[in-house]
Amino acid sequence: MATHQARLGYIRDSVAEFREGKTSLRRLVDDIEFTVQSLDPGPVRDDLRPLAGTLEEIYAVALDRGELDDLPATTVTTLDEVLSTIATAIEPGPSS
Repeated sequence: MATHQARLGYIRDSVAEFREGKTSLRRLVDDIEFTVQSLDPGPVRDDLRPLAGTLEEIYAVALDRGELDDLPATTVTTLDEVLSTIATAIEPGPSS
């Protein structure tokens, strides 16, 4: 079973791959939702759950509107904000 830090590292890697254009939004959503569900209960998991839900909403709306291949600027801005918030939530704390 992977450790808590290893799971957070997987999220970090998934976000980096998405930002580098190496993976799709769908894959990013799946990776983060699955990994968040596997985290130990606690503040990090609590912080990430609504962010994973927001990513799912962004994906669902883009899919419905046929915009997955060319996301509107406002969607890109929102997506960047969510990914930045995720990055902050998974940063190791001073005691890590």
